[in-house]
Amino acid sequence: MGDDTAAKALLASALERLPGDVGLARLNAVISTTDPVERVVMLSESADVPEPDRTVLIYLNMVQSAASVAQAADRERRLGASTAATTDKAAKRLAEGVGEWRAKARAADPMSPVLIESEFRDALRAKDSAAAGAVITRAREGKRDSPQVP
Repeated sequence: MGDDTAAKALLASALERLPGDVGLARLNAVISTTDPVERVVMLSESADVPEPDRTVLIYLNMVQSAASVAQAADRERRLGASTAATTDKAAKRLAEGVGEWRAKARAADPMSPVLIESEFRDALRAKDSAAAGAVITRAREGKRDSPQVP
């Protein structure tokens, strides 16, 4: 959404000066792709969190990124910004990523309190009482501790 060429050139220069810098190497990996889902995953994977919490964390970061970029796309469309189409495309890809990573998070830890809370909020937001009830039932059956962000 910005000047990727200039960012890559600046980063290459920084890597020449500090070749062992882990943060710069991670940033270099992130800007090596244009897929916003891959970028969220790469940034999230740098967290020192064990599995299955790491997968749930990636899902939550995907949800937050998708919401943020969707808001930006909406704002850019309303303002008639030239970047609106690109931002909208990124928002749609991130929405797909939310679905992909929700499935992965459920597979990794279906009883994760953080995942359950997120799904309950989604059901409430959608005004889907049946889905909210199903999440409550699942949470009761799981008997896990209160939600804590990994």
